[in-house]
Amino acid sequence: MKLKLTIAVSITACVTITAACNNEPVKEASSETKATDSPAAIDYGGFASQVKWGEHLVILGGCNDCHTPKKMGPNGPENDMSLMLSGHPSQQPPSDFDAKESNKSPQVCKPSGST
Repeated sequence: MKLKLTIAVSITACVTITAACNNEPVKEASSETKATDSPAAIDYGGFASQVKWGEHLVILGGCNDCHTPKKMGPNGPENDMSLMLSGHPSQQPPSDFDAKESNKSPQVCKPSGST
């Protein structure tokens, strides 16, 4: 009973905090255009433009890790930024994958309780 009450209180607190943080005053539509309503006044996460903000999100999210083709560079495979976010080239066949070979490598993270 005590556990259920604790869980219910925790969920209620999280929902309340989330709702309070997302409350913004509602702007009423008016025929007058204010200087703060112009596109230049929009805040893009502290970045100068929407494009720079999007670039930051792509880098932060690691989108290039999977969606940008690789090419061999002096230090091994690196992103081919001339094909940024273009995905796998359709004219190139997918890489071979040997499941048996991949299972031979040791696990870096083992579940607790395993030896």
